[in-house]
Amino acid sequence: MRIAPLVFLLCFTLGLKSYGQEITVFPGFFGQKYYEDSNRISASEVGKLMKRVPVSNDYWKKSKVQNAFGYAALAGQIGFTYYMLNNSYDRKKATTGLVGNLLCGGVAIGFAFASQNSKRKAILNYNNAIKRKEHLSIRLSSSPAGVGLGIQF
Repeated sequence: MRIAPLVFLLCFTLGLKSYGQEITVFPGFFGQKYYEDSNRISASEVGKLMKRVPVSNDYWKKSKVQNAFGYAALAGQIGFTYYMLNNSYDRKKATTGLVGNLLCGGVAIGFAFASQNSKRKAILNYNNAIKRKEHLSIRLSSSPAGVGLGIQF
């Protein structure tokens, strides 16, 4: 007798649909802003959420590496700019600085776009994985043994 209410309570709580909260990204002036439904979350919290889904976590890590390479190329661009400004009277050294500056700038932009693309893929994979896990419900079903409650995935 004591077990029946516990079994009913367990079935009832399992039957409630548990909706995962999707992550949304909006561009900001100093970087991206992340929201989980209507609550703003930090990038480190998004990284923790990405660890729940292995594919999303791989894309998230890839975006961090690409972002680091982009910043390294930006540092190279700043170095070439300094080199170019220090040697502005020597045309050959100025040309070397200009070419290096342009190449590092192009590489930095390329890695920045690749990083944003990887972040977008990570968030989309995370949201798709959350949607797939939502489909749990209890339904009244019949079987050859009789009629009862059944969990549907």
